[in-house]
Amino acid sequence: MINRADREMARSVRVAFAPIMGILFGVIIIMLLVRSDPYQEFGRFSYARGIFVIVSEAVMGFGIAISGLRILWPLHGALLGLVFSIPMAVWMNRVYNPYGNNPVLFFLLMGLNILFGLLVELVLSGILKTRSFADPASVPDAHSLPASSAGASGNSRPGSSGTA
Repeated sequence: MINRADREMARSVRVAFAPIMGILFGVIIIMLLVRSDPYQEFGRFSYARGIFVIVSEAVMGFGIAISGLRILWPLHGALLGLVFSIPMAVWMNRVYNPYGNNPVLFFLLMGLNILFGLLVELVLSGILKTRSFADPASVPDAHSLPASSAGASGNSRPGSSGTA
């Protein structure tokens, strides 16, 4: 049986490691955007845009780490990757592209975030074996909690059944 300290350590690893992975994936997205537009047809890629991408990816990693959804981990990563990609995809499509909508950029960013959400969850749940906060095995049940001093019947004397 896993004790409480091991569960807390696994949660700490999950919460610390996921945003770091999000930052790395943000750098990958920035590199892809800069390389895919060498002539800057859609405008310059500024530092503010880069910081926005990195922060939104770090928030996605943190959101995946602390999520309490009770679904399978691949679906969990893909769904939260999709949810957290919507603000970035909309913002990058409107601000990064001054000529109007670019559905290719929009769906590229959404697809990359779904993929990165899957990869974050794969590393956290599949490789590191850390359980999500909603995993029933990681939530202490009533039998593993210490008993109160009064007991279940409200009597303060040990050994009494509460009936007179």
